Amino acid sequence: MENNITQYSGTFDGNNKTVSGLYFNGDSTCIGLFGSSESDGNIKNVGVVDSYFKGNNFVGGVCGRNDGTITNCYNAGNLTAIESAATIGGICGYYYGPIKNCYHLADTEDENGGKTTAQFASGEVAYLLSQGCTVGEGEDAVTYSGSVWGQALGGNGDTYPVLDSTKRVYQVDKYDGCEGKPGSSTKVYSNQSTSIYEEHSFAYEPVENGNAIKATCNECGATYTVKLTRPAATSDEKIVYDGTEKKAGTAIDSGNTGIETIPEN
Repeated sequence: MENNITQYSGTFDGNNKTVSGLYFNGDSTCIGLFGSSESDGNIKNVGVVDSYFKGNNFVGGVCGRNDGTITNCYNAGNLTAIESAATIGGICGYYYGPIKNCYHLADTEDENGGKTTAQFASGEVAYLLSQGCTVGEGEDAVTYSGSVWGQALGGNGDTYPVLDSTKRVYQVDKYDGCEGKPGSSTKVYSNQSTSIYEEHSFAYEPVENGNAIKATCNECGATYTVKLTRPAATSDEKIVYDGTEKKAGTAIDSGNTGIETIPEN
């Protein structure tokens, strides 16, 4: 350790995978997934989760000390530095080289890529990682294309970004009102690329002598009319509507012709 550190040289592409279960508890310097990276070191597209690093100084989730380039990475592990004036960072403890489009788990959001548990769970970090970035300027500029980080959102979703292009995260507008009267909006993250609206607030009334139902939104005034039809009944048949909604494709017992399926239209 100290002056005997072997620095990483070359390109490490994590291919948008995560590394988990790493544990180091000691008094060494330059501690992380990578202890130290040389000026030609290039670390990208990797996440560190469910891990713990404790060292004397230069402690980081992805790299302890970086002279190279770190891009499109995140750390959701725990870090501890022994020295009271120690250099510690969510991504890298101490760095000379650029760190771009990288994020780490923190109690509060900060300008160095700190994101809260809620921000990780919302899909924000997965979305930001997928945007890619440019490192350097002019002829020295290198552009990293958007990665394929994904995340299933919702109650049973993923806690952190994962490698799964089918779980792509979009930034969309979420409106306070219904589609006909949307009102103000905020940016949220979704697995669907379409805007999000509140449900219509419908009031219903029978029309056309009871042969149709008219629904009117109390918010935007949009109207929909549904025709009510029924087959001709013989004297020994009964047609009963129980007043509950039935989704298309649902199998029901009509009481007349056996099991039927509600058509898609």
